[in-house]
Amino acid sequence: MELTDDQKKGLEMMVRVLSKKYPFIIDASPNIVDLTQYTTLLTIKIIMSKSKLEEYFKKRADNDWDEFWRFSNIFYPNPDPEDLIISEIKTLGAMFYESITEEYQFKTGLPSQRFRRVKINSFSLQ
Repeated sequence: MELTDDQKKGLEMMVRVLSKKYPFIIDASPNIVDLTQYTTLLTIKIIMSKSKLEEYFKKRADNDWDEFWRFSNIFYPNPDPEDLIISEIKTLGAMFYESITEEYQFKTGLPSQRFRRVKINSFSLQ
């Protein structure tokens, strides 16, 4: 299944908003399997620039992980031990996505819930 131009633009807008506060965020990749498997949820992977992330935290990142869920997976010691930054990225991303106009959102096809909930569930370095 391919994303529409409007759906891509919705994700791009979310990335732009997030990257203002967290300049290491450079892209978002939807889990395409979710589009066919689940009707009310779409999970997103946030793509981060390794160099910008290292600059932000002033630490070297271990990039052995293709995908990670918290900064403790790539930094030792963890610069975000309470996972506050990760939690804020997830919350801000979901809040922003829910606030954009309907044309940019992922529809469900259900009358009771017209749009999918977007959940940031993982991160990747580039």
